[in-house]
Amino acid sequence: DYLIECIQSVVKQALDPETMQICVCDDCSEDQTIKEKIQAIAGTRVEVYRHPQRVGHIRNFNTCLNKAKGHLVHILHGDDQLRLGFYEKLTGVFESNQDIGAAFTRFIYIDDRGHWRALSGLEMDKPGIFHSFLPQVAVRHFILSAAMVVRRQVYEKVGGFCPQVPSYEDWDMWKRVGSISSVWYEPYPFVLYRKHRQTMSIYNLDRHFTIDGISKSIELSRSYLPLHSREKWIKQAKQIGARLATQQGKAYVNEKKYRISWRYIERAFKLYPHPVTLIYFYRYLKHAMRHFMQSLSQRQSIEKPA
Repeated sequence: DYLIECIQSVVKQALDPETMQICVCDDCSEDQTIKEKIQAIAGTRVEVYRHPQRVGHIRNFNTCLNKAKGHLVHILHGDDQLRLGFYEKLTGVFESNQDIGAAFTRFIYIDDRGHWRALSGLEMDKPGIFHSFLPQVAVRHFILSAAMVVRRQVYEKVGGFCPQVPSYEDWDMWKRVGSISSVWYEPYPFVLYRKHRQTMSIYNLDRHFTIDGISKSIELSRSYLPLHSREKWIKQAKQIGARLATQQGKAYVNEKKYRISWRYIERAFKLYPHPVTLIYFYRYLKHAMRHFMQSLSQRQSIEKPA
């Protein structure tokens, strides 16, 4: 159902077929009728390629790049949506600014029912070239694939998504893109990003891939970040990664997944063995103690005889 909504949000604002290609890359999903469902709403306007066997989301992203024929490439997850004006706006940006290699917009978080839940951070007040893009993206991940459009020639220079990064592969990609080209920012939120328990990000959280992906992405960035700022940016990225790991650890305490929670804490210290990580750990312990006390109180109230 999410995929159909995603495709409808694209088709209703699509440029003509000679100008814009639309292709679905299906990673051998369990639903054998995906192609028929897509054709029922879009006819032959949307191409469908189905992998004969499951290859994983990173190789599927690279399939998207290999199948793309245009000069501009936009990758959408199957449960995201676009608001009207996305392609018109960004096409005009690239036509008017031949020197930029990529452009991205602000986005809105939606839930499984499509309700708006939060707005992404405002990076700039007005649209324009994001001159501090590389220093910002080198230390924190703030862009979603659905919000980013990249020139084909830039992808050809930096290569595909790295299979060595188990998650945050898009963060690694945007750092590589920013290291060789300028990037445009549009503050209007044209993209709807769905957050629910079945999303790939949640899948990665449960398998510890998120913090592992952060660590691997930071390690790989040593090979392409500028030498003069590399170590400073990497240190800042590790600190932010450690903070995110402890925050995820607290989230798993709430879900009573204590073993997973503790593994995130271990990974936080491994990533950034610094006194500031102790501060994050102290906050984690306070949160865990409150959770345990509340759980104990609720249990006692249930067990107390009438």
